[in-house]
Amino acid sequence: THNYLPKVGGGEPFPVGDRARAVQIARAGLLSQGMSLTEAVGVQCRALNIGATVLPATDAEASVLVDTGTERLPLFTYRTAAGSDTEVRELIRTGPARPPVTDEVRAAIEESDAVVIGPANPAASVLPILDCEGMRSLLCDAFVVAVSPFRGDVAADQKDAALMYAAGEKPTSPGVFRLYGDFVDVFVQSLHDPDQVAGSLRLETRLLHERQAESLAWDIMAVIRQTVS
Repeated sequence: THNYLPKVGGGEPFPVGDRARAVQIARAGLLSQGMSLTEAVGVQCRALNIGATVLPATDAEASVLVDTGTERLPLFTYRTAAGSDTEVRELIRTGPARPPVTDEVRAAIEESDAVVIGPANPAASVLPILDCEGMRSLLCDAFVVAVSPFRGDVAADQKDAALMYAAGEKPTSPGVFRLYGDFVDVFVQSLHDPDQVAGSLRLETRLLHERQAESLAWDIMAVIRQTVS
């Protein structure tokens, strides 16, 4: 499909596999039937026998556009198809200024022992969730562990850096900490990060293979158990 689209006057910036494309097509169909995004995701999780509960933060429109100065690109298009030197002037939220958190997400956070924010670029992945109406107040009442995606001793990806600067911060652990604000109870930095965040927990955050990812997860779970038990 990806290779044939240009021959029929179409095209897409990034090659999408057949199974991923099927998920997108089916979800669009479920939404057109009047389902909410939460309901559609639930149907697909059950169909794929996914045991975990996957919840969109909001059922409202919450896309992000990247203003490059010459055009506005969907965030996914920017990350997958734009040149690494593409300018990022601004991140623009579409839809409501503050889309509401769903009742399901609110209940999940209120019933949880802890919330873990993984090592994703805040500007691309986390801030759109935090901007949902009610999310930050929910997290202020929860025990929150946040992991920095930046190490300081390794240069950040050029696009990740550009997105952070567009969000008003440098691509560093202190920049991530400032974007999250005062709801974080435990902030995790890499053992190798030369930047300092007062009171942070230093762990090995390099995720080069599955064992390292499992080790970091177990370390974080140990902190949660020790704190909330």
